[in-house]
Amino acid sequence: MNAVTIRNIFRSLKSAGLIQVKRGPAGAKLAAAPEKITLYDIYTAVEGTLSEAFPLNKNVLQLPSVGKSVNDILMLHFDSITLMIQKELQHISLMDLLTDLDERIPEYRPPWDNKD
Repeated sequence: MNAVTIRNIFRSLKSAGLIQVKRGPAGAKLAAAPEKITLYDIYTAVEGTLSEAFPLNKNVLQLPSVGKSVNDILMLHFDSITLMIQKELQHISLMDLLTDLDERIPEYRPPWDNKD
């Protein structure tokens, strides 16, 4: 991942209030405990709304009748699917991911882990 992409991600996370950033090495830290930050918080900060993740054709008026019908049928289910994904992302915290990482790679020591 290039530096510009990382800076943009950090800018988005900072704007959402998820991290605090100061100049210099190791200048970023979480603005809340990892238990309080959800995947939904992170996703929406970096990517926007979930509906942007699963775009349907917005130009339905220009589609042939079959295409418009398919789009309409998808929209019947799209809102409920998006809501299910949102609820699931809201139940997974950053700490859950860190715990999973620790269970899969026990020898991994995050840079903030100063147990030595």
